[in-house]
Amino acid sequence: MKGQTALIVDLSSGESTCRPLDHQPHFVGAVEYALDWSGGLVLGNGPLAATPAVGTHELALAGPSPQWGAPYALAVPQAGLAFDGLGCSVVALRGRVLSPSILVLCRERGETVARIEPLDPTETWAEGGAPALLERLVERCAPQMAGFRLLVCGPAAAATPFGSLLSAPVVEGRATATRWTSAAGGLGSLLYQQHGLCALAFGSTRSERELRERIESKASFLGLC
Repeated sequence: MKGQTALIVDLSSGESTCRPLDHQPHFVGAVEYALDWSGGLVLGNGPLAATPAVGTHELALAGPSPQWGAPYALAVPQAGLAFDGLGCSVVALRGRVLSPSILVLCRERGETVARIEPLDPTETWAEGGAPALLERLVERCAPQMAGFRLLVCGPAAAATPFGSLLSAPVVEGRATATRWTSAAGGLGSLLYQQHGLCALAFGSTRSERELRERIESKASFLGLC
């Protein structure tokens, strides 16, 4: 599909590579990409992202389920809006970090950057589980990115195959009361046990308002013309 790219993040080395998806003329999104990806978790938007089409603002997550031992996918409502600010269609993870960390995906100097930041969540989890970790990371990431979203896992992700993921929209540097969480498929356990990550943060220097104005404009569908 014209203009679509995948960011491959090797957590073991800390290196990332951007690959065009021109060889996949019928690319339909992260779930399709995950079916051919053996590295681990995949997240991303589809080819209609950043358009007014209904349902295109959801972020797809897919990977091998620790619960079922088979591929599993779910969608995070509205999170695709912040992901679109990265300028890539898919992020695919492989490998494992040396110590518990968060992965920050952002735009710097016009390029998509993947940055690993060490963070042991144990103490924060003891204070209040995944919600406490979410609040802590909102404060940490707000000065770096205007329009961003977080996906965090809780203590169950460290010891069971049922670990959930928690997310919430961030408005004016604060997590809203609208929370999304899902333990289906145990993708929180996949994130922590296979990759060593307790959270993903992604976004750009553009505010959510700017991203929404871009969608509401009369611009052409990205990558389709």
